[in-house]
Amino acid sequence: MNEVETAEARFYEGYNCAQSVLMAYAPRVGMTEAQAAGLAGGFGGGVGGMRGTCGAFSAVVMVYGAVRGYDKDDLKDKTAFYAEIRRLKEEFVASCGALECGTLLRNASAEISADPAARTETYYGKRPCARFVRAAADILQRTLS
Repeated sequence: MNEVETAEARFYEGYNCAQSVLMAYAPRVGMTEAQAAGLAGGFGGGVGGMRGTCGAFSAVVMVYGAVRGYDKDDLKDKTAFYAEIRRLKEEFVASCGALECGTLLRNASAEISADPAARTETYYGKRPCARFVRAAADILQRTLS
């Protein structure tokens, strides 16, 4: 199973969007899946269910930073890194239609709540999030290849 398939599988196992993507890339960034799940846990639902930046994209930023980020306050490195994050955001928006969790859910006519819901077949049938997880993981796979 590749990282894109792993990310989607983790989502269907009950992990949130951010966890699913970061867990799929955990070996690449020197983490265990358990560490990745813990680190990314608060980013689900657009950060703690507040429906801000999509958690799947937040995980893109975490993985990209771990693999290609800068480690000191060098203006040239920071500028190039930020430019690449903005490029990744544009790619995510082109694929998914928005960056914000709330907008993504509204665009799919999905119910919006700040509280997590039980992961059931009905839940998965009404949520577009697996598609966003897959898109985020695919963007990383193409970018990091």
